[in-house]
Amino acid sequence: MLTPRIIADLRSGDECADPDYPGLRVRRTNAARVFFYRYRASDGALREIKLGEFGPMTLAEARKALGRFKLERERGVDPQLQKQQVRTEARDRIRITGHNGDDHRRRGRVLRKVEGIATALDAPG
Repeated sequence: MLTPRIIADLRSGDECADPDYPGLRVRRTNAARVFFYRYRASDGALREIKLGEFGPMTLAEARKALGRFKLERERGVDPQLQKQQVRTEARDRIRITGHNGDDHRRRGRVLRKVEGIATALDAPG
């Protein structure tokens, strides 16, 4: 059984699985101890998704996060592909608009104002 003590004692490069929670693993890097979910995707590929870091995230919280990801998998959602898709969409939005979309209302107001001025200039007078 994986315990906080075992996690705290991991050395850099070590990785440990939780036998009571299949798919839950913790890896020690030079900087942190990281919880992640390892699973086999529908295409047969082995995938991992980070759940959080030990310290800010407890072992109990990591187990709950694992449960949420497993529910998504049961519904046919691949969490790693979903994460990649969200990142790609955000990158595309920034590339196309030059921003992350937060100021779309302001840009819309400016555009309507410019269109209104153009319409007024075109009107016979």
